[in-house]
Amino acid sequence: MTFNTNLIKADIKPITAKSEWKSDSKGWWYTEGNSWATGWRQINGVWYYFYSDGYMAHDTTIEGFYLNSSGAMVSSKETNTISNNYSNSNSYVDANGQGLIKGSKSHIYHVPGSKYYDKTTNVVQWFKTIEEAEAAGYRAPKE
Repeated sequence: MTFNTNLIKADIKPITAKSEWKSDSKGWWYTEGNSWATGWRQINGVWYYFYSDGYMAHDTTIEGFYLNSSGAMVSSKETNTISNNYSNSNSYVDANGQGLIKGSKSHIYHVPGSKYYDKTTNVVQWFKTIEEAEAAGYRAPKE
């Protein structure tokens, strides 16, 4: 079967969806048309992760990738664990050398991957080692 392409005319118009950043008291999200982004999205060359409710993840590790306070992926590994010369412990740092251990206002520290790490949003101080957190008066969580 052959088609006469002169008879087939299509008025094709590209579909564009307006995308933009929005925020409220709970945090930031990225709109995609009439909905919000979910999962991994690359926006202006930077990778972000959005939860199923549309809010942007930040200060956490998702699928082995660390997201900083602005939600941007800064490391291709959950943490860069390095041994230091001052003790026999490990340091938890991001790709920029910043500490990843969270010190909460209740003086409890949380290391990446621990039970409450992702839920700890009231970070008062960041640490590179457990010893550093304990020396500052923070303790490990009971669970």
